[in-house]
Amino acid sequence: PGDLVAASGLLFFAANDGTIDPELWATDGTEAGTYNVRDIRPSGGSYPVDLAEYNGRVWFTANDGSDPQLWSSDGSEVGTQLFDATTPLTYPSDMSAHNGRLYFIAFGTNNGQLWSTDGTAAGTMEHLYPGSTVGSPLFSTHLLAGCGDFLFYLAQYDVATGNEPHTLDTPTGLAEEAPGTHALLYPTPASDHLEMQ
Repeated sequence: PGDLVAASGLLFFAANDGTIDPELWATDGTEAGTYNVRDIRPSGGSYPVDLAEYNGRVWFTANDGSDPQLWSSDGSEVGTQLFDATTPLTYPSDMSAHNGRLYFIAFGTNNGQLWSTDGTAAGTMEHLYPGSTVGSPLFSTHLLAGCGDFLFYLAQYDVATGNEPHTLDTPTGLAEEAPGTHALLYPTPASDHLEMQ
């Protein structure tokens, strides 16, 4: 088992029991209460990864035979569903709940960008950095971290500067964030602090 996360009183994880290839499982802590939530891809396993709790559900990436996509589950078979976004999102990763939204990296209209959702198609948005010269600025990012009102992440928005720490403050509902909502982080070893510009 791997990618353990708790939601709705259950512990969710990905596992292969020797009969069913890697799929989503859940347990209430007892043998009788441990079960395969849904066999998303019976022909070879959906390989759930990047499990995260958001709004009482577990969100994860799974492959139903097409490209890896965003799924969520309440712990029941019928309640385990492919997320129906307005823009098809593939290869979602690095999910992190922060300030009432679920943030993740995905390929949508653009490649390797920061996205967030409130759990609905209408409330799903892509966070673009105006003036970016890189096609997949978050392609090599493997960590999103929330702190206070800010979400911290690594991105390469300019080829010349390479990967740099950035922040995104609480979104206002605009699909394209204003330049001022992004900042660069610099370590200041002399004071043991991070400086934001």
